[in-house]
Amino acid sequence: MKIEQTLKYIISKSETPRFINDLHNLDAEMVMDSKLMIRTLFKYKNQNKGKWVRIRMGDVTPYNEEICVITFKKFIRTFYGNRESVISIRVEDYDSAIELLQEIGLDRKSIQENKRSKYICEYNNDKYVICIDEWPGLDDIRFIIVQSISTIEHESLIDFAEALNLTRDKLNRKGIDAVYKSKLGFAISDMPEL
Repeated sequence: MKIEQTLKYIISKSETPRFINDLHNLDAEMVMDSKLMIRTLFKYKNQNKGKWVRIRMGDVTPYNEEICVITFKKFIRTFYGNRESVISIRVEDYDSAIELLQEIGLDRKSIQENKRSKYICEYNNDKYVICIDEWPGLDDIRFIIVQSISTIEHESLIDFAEALNLTRDKLNRKGIDAVYKSKLGFAISDMPEL
């Protein structure tokens, strides 16, 4: 399993233009503009917290290729938030992938849609992916994901995030479910469709 070098932040909607300007100042290239992504989450019959399987379509690679991916994720808690141990497999067909996971005994838990913009940036000879996610019902905030494409030290990832004026007080240490629960009273993963 691969440990993703990822930091996740929350900024206000009003801060988004400044953030995008910071991306442009670092010569980031937009590869996806507010595109709809659909994901289906699956749970194990014994519902092992901190582990799940997801199928997502609508995303693009750093090379602007559309992809559909099955991903197994396992949380690892750190000071900087949840780090994720990940196994991903590209698939050709979203619906067939859903059918396959149901046939092997996984239970479909939730179908979720959100919009994502994605940028690629090189900084100090390392490459990064930056995502700006918009989620239904959370119109006043944006979720920022900063991920290393290169294999780098965690401190380099933090340095890059700081170059984008993403400060530690904006780190999202709890995840999307906790934000939904605190703002709307329910976890997104508990909703059959959103």
